[in-house]
Amino acid sequence: MEGEPKFEELQENPPERDISGEVLQIINSDDKYKGEKLSEYVRSLRNEPEISITLDFDDLTKAEINPNWLKGFIEGSLGKKQKRSAVLRATEDQAKKPGVPNILASGVKWIKIDENGNEIK
Repeated sequence: MEGEPKFEELQENPPERDISGEVLQIINSDDKYKGEKLSEYVRSLRNEPEISITLDFDDLTKAEINPNWLKGFIEGSLGKKQKRSAVLRATEDQAKKPGVPNILASGVKWIKIDENGNEIK
C-alpha cells in the first residue's frame, strides 16, 4: 500500500513497542510481588530496540507502585542501545505532589488530565 513503510525500512527502524497494557495487567494483579514482576518483565524486553509506556497516576498509586518507577524506567536505558519513553497521565494537583516534578524533569512526559481522566489540551 502507498505510504506504508517497506519491509527493509521496518528492519532498520522497527516501531516502538508500547508495553502499557502488559504493565497495567501486572500492577492491577493481586500478586504481592508485583514490583518485582514489573522489573522482571521490563528486563525481559532488553532486546527490544524501543519501548514505551503510558500510565495514569491513579493506577500507580492504587497499585502501591511509586510513581518514581517511571523515572527508573527511563533511566534504566541510559548507556544502553534501547530507547525508552514514558508518559504519566495526571491532574495538575497530582503533578505537583512531592517527587512528581522530579519525575517529570527526568524525561517522563506529562499529559494533563481532569478528574475524570479526560485529556486537557
